[in-house]
Amino acid sequence: MTAMAHEPMPTQDNTLLDGFLALETPTGFRAELIEGEIVVTPPPDGDHEDYLSTVNRQVLRESVTDMEWSGHKGLVLSSTGGLPTDHVVPDATIAPRTLRLFRGAPPWMPSDGVAMVVEVTSSRPRKDRVAKHHDYARAGIPLYLLIDREKSALTLFSDPTAEDYVANITVPFGKSVPLPAPSPSTWRRPTSSEAPGPGPNYPCPMAHDLSALSSEYLAFWGEYLMPTLTTLRRNGTPHVVPVGVTYDAEQRIARIITRKDSTKVKNITAAGPDGMPVAVCQVDRGRWATLEGIARVRTDAESVADAVNRYAGRYHRMPSPNPDRVMIEIAVTKALGRA
Repeated sequence: MTAMAHEPMPTQDNTLLDGFLALETPTGFRAELIEGEIVVTPPPDGDHEDYLSTVNRQVLRESVTDMEWSGHKGLVLSSTGGLPTDHVVPDATIAPRTLRLFRGAPPWMPSDGVAMVVEVTSSRPRKDRVAKHHDYARAGIPLYLLIDREKSALTLFSDPTAEDYVANITVPFGKSVPLPAPSPSTWRRPTSSEAPGPGPNYPCPMAHDLSALSSEYLAFWGEYLMPTLTTLRRNGTPHVVPVGVTYDAEQRIARIITRKDSTKVKNITAAGPDGMPVAVCQVDRGRWATLEGIARVRTDAESVADAVNRYAGRYHRMPSPNPDRVMIEIAVTKALGRA
């Protein structure tokens, strides 16, 4: 009797995975394999894309590390209970640009090196709130930002463990969420064949922790010096002018008083309700300091009066009354310098 060799019979899980990978979806639709279920999502609506655009703009603009962004990258993540590996497509996948993770990557790639993923809830919010939440934690992705439209809230998950994120912060729409820099130890360094050039762009040694600014740095912002404010004109060119600035480290707000018809006010107002990224900088020989942030114009009497009093405290004189006075408020996101 001769024994015949046979190919092993495919398991149900293998059949499911093979069927998923062979699935062809209509243009604009997205297919994912989550917890043993194939989920097909229709093209997103305009609000969904507007949320992503806002986050994209802020992350790429404010991050100390130069980042790159993908809205269509398939990730292969571990699953539980003997189910086939999850195959998900985050609304946004963000990684340090020096890693060049997306260059030459297959349609479905591992999540190694990914710094943050973003999801905006749609018709099946539980997948984003629960299933993907645990997927991303198991994969060790440092940050997961969930934009929950039904709850009108943002939640940032951080410190991943084997099954969940240890830390999270939730704020309503309209409030800001600080994004901590992912630890460089969570990023793999590219080999010379992957990404030639310098290594990851770690934070500049002249960058300061806003929550622990030195007494010397804060005292420098109290000296009688005339900083400059840089805003952007409509054509994108910089407009740089001297201004009087005060800085409140507790509130992380820099304040400037000026006329409502000034060019800097017009530049900031033209940027819309989200404000304009600006910088104030002061130099005294070898010492210098820069505060970067988002500027908005305040016109209410209480805010203006408070800014005037702060100005008088730094510059030792009370400005004369001016009915056209407004206040530029800068929500500071970054402090640089050597003071």
